[in-house]
Parts: sequence; C-alpha cells; structure tokens
Amino acid sequence: ADGYSNLILVGKPDSHNRIKLLQEKGSLDFRKPKSEHDSFIAKTVKDTGRHYLVLSSKDDRSVLYAVYYYLESVLHCGFFEDGEYIPKYDNIVASGLDVYEESAFEQRWYPNYAGNAWNHGYFLWPDWKYFSDYCAKKRINHCWMTGSSHDLPNYIKTISNREDPNFKGVDRSILFEVELMQKAIRHCREFEL
Repeated sequence: ADGYSNLILVGKPDSHNRIKLLQEKGSLDFRKPKSEHDSFIAKTVKDTGRHYLVLSSKDDRSVLYAVYYYLESVLHCGFFEDGEYIPKYDNIVASGLDVYEESAFEQRWYPNYAGNAWNHGYFLWPDWKYFSDYCAKKRINHCWMTGSSHDLPNYIKTISNREDPNFKGVDRSILFEVELMQKAIRHCREFEL
C-alpha cells in the first residue's frame, strides 16, 4: 500500500490492520446495531494524506453485502435474475460516501421462481450456482432449497418422465439429486446463506 494515495479497503476490523487502525482513530464508527446481523459500513475516509474507500463490517457476509451495496448503489451495476449489467469506467471517484446500513429483518427470504420443489428439477449446477450468487448480491440471507427432499422417489419419477430436450442424457437419479443439492448447499454456506 506504500506509495499509493487512494486505496480501497475491504474486510473486517479484526482481520484488516488498516481498517482496525482507522476504527481506533475514530474515523470509522461500527456502532452497535439493533441486531447482530448484516450491518456494514461503506465510507470514504481521509487519513494521513491518503484517501480510503472502506467497505467493512464485523462479519464476512456483511462485508460481501458492503461490496455489493457499493457496486449497485454507487457504481450503478445491476444484478438481475436473468443477467447482470456492469458499466465501464475509466476512473472511479469515491468521495463523500458515509453509509451505515443494517437490515430491518434478521431473515430475508427470496420468493424465487424455484420456490416450488417441483421446479427445482429443472435446475442443474450452473442454475443453483447462479441463483445462490444472485441471492448474495441482493443481500438475501435465506435461500429456499428444498430440492426433492420431501418426496425423493416420487420426485425422481416425475423428473424422469419429463420430455425436455435440455435434459437428454442427464442422470436424474436419486444419487445425482442428492449430490447436486449437497453441492448447492455447500456453495450457499460460503456466503453464510
């Protein structure tokens, strides 16, 4: 970081020395949130001749939320169910930002198009990955992933009878479904969903 006058700091005060130092100097206020979940800071700070854009929180998931808040609210990126819009910038100007945000709700569910367990039969790994990534980008912390768990044999029978050209040659066995759901759940846990 030496030699640079403009820096972006992303992380938690307990694991990022520069953020911790700014907090100790009083430049960052990690005030006590109403709940212990999903509060973050997105703030520009000037300290010892340097300009910092700080995206921080006390937990990993909320640090991710701070980054996506900045991308969406300041840089005007768009994250949608069917794609993304990422504008191109020659320079990024970060000044006058002072946001402290906390969720009004501890649990935020997404009423997705796959909220019905029978629709999940159309999901393969890329669909689950995209869906869970989308939830994280939109600061949704609970993901409905029932898969076929409530009636696995009947579910597999129904899936197997579908005449869908997209699934020709795709193994829709019970083992495949269980392994697919395990992989999707592990991926969601990376975001603490």
